[in-house]
Amino acid sequence: MAFLRYSEPELRDLIGRAISVRWPGERIVIVTPCRADLSGTARPWQPYESGAVEAVPGATVAAWADGGNDAVVAATQSRLIYQERMTHTAVVRAIAIILRVLAVLTLFFGDGLSTFAMIGTAAVTLWSVSKLAELFLVGRTSMEYERVELIDPLGQQFGGTVQPGTTFRLRVLDPSDFRVILSLLSGYGQAAA
Repeated sequence: MAFLRYSEPELRDLIGRAISVRWPGERIVIVTPCRADLSGTARPWQPYESGAVEAVPGATVAAWADGGNDAVVAATQSRLIYQERMTHTAVVRAIAIILRVLAVLTLFFGDGLSTFAMIGTAAVTLWSVSKLAELFLVGRTSMEYERVELIDPLGQQFGGTVQPGTTFRLRVLDPSDFRVILSLLSGYGQAAA
C-alpha cells in the first residue's frame, strides 16, 4: 500500500531534518535506492563474480541484495545514511489517518460529539507519537566513510560497520549514483589523509 511508505520527497525531507539535528553542518548530496543487509545473515563478503551473482533480466543483483527491502541510502560529505521506505512510524501514521476518517464519519453519521472526540483524540495522539518517533528513528542507521571497509565497484556494493558495531552491507542500484558515492568516499579519504 502506497500510503504506508514514505514517498521520495518525504524521505528527503525526513533525512534532511535528521541530518540537521544529528550532524549540524552536513547536507544531503544524493539520495538513491539501495538494497541492504543489516542482519548479518548474508553470506560472507564476496566481490562481484559471475558465479556469485544471479542474472536478472537487464541487471545483475547479488543474491543477498535481492531481498526486496525497499530502501534508500543518503550520502553526505562524511557518511552514508540508510532508511527504509516503510517503517513502524509510517504504519502508526496510517492508523492515525484511518482513525481521523472514522472520527469524521462518526461526527456526521454517529452518536454525537463524545464519540467523535474520543476517536479524534486517539487519532491526534497517534499522529503526534509517530511524528515524535520519526525524530529518533529516521537516519539512525549510518556509516561514516572511515568505517567503510570494503568496496566492490563491479557489484556496486559497500561494506563496513555501523555505530553499534553491526556489520552493514548495501548495494546501490543506480550505477551513476554509485559513482557519485564512490567519489565522495575517495574525496573524504584524501581530505582525511
